[in-house]
Amino acid sequence: FVPLLTEFLVKGKVNHEIWVVNQADNYRFNRAYLINVGFKESSKSCDYIAMHDVDLIPVNPRLEYKYPENGALHLAAPGLHPKYDYETFIGGIFLITRKHFEAVDGMSNKYW
Repeated sequence: FVPLLTEFLVKGKVNHEIWVVNQADNYRFNRAYLINVGFKESSKSCDYIAMHDVDLIPVNPRLEYKYPENGALHLAAPGLHPKYDYETFIGGIFLITRKHFEAVDGMSNKYW
């Protein structure tokens, strides 16, 4: 995942850092908790984050990982990615500014 995503982002001239966060216990998978940990551990110099599932490798060069200046941006939204075609699903690839992530106090850990 990391080498392929790095290659894609370098080609798109996206300044980036990649943080991989993995759950290492035997409890139910909690994506929101992992995202919150990743956000807290990420560099404060990053003005936005991309929450990215490791099983999604971007191949379309028109897919832009740019600063989401108009609000959060779901790059794997229904209709954009065949694997994640659920109207109420927010996963896959989601871009949000650090300011907005902090304003909503991160992802809720109540919903697994």
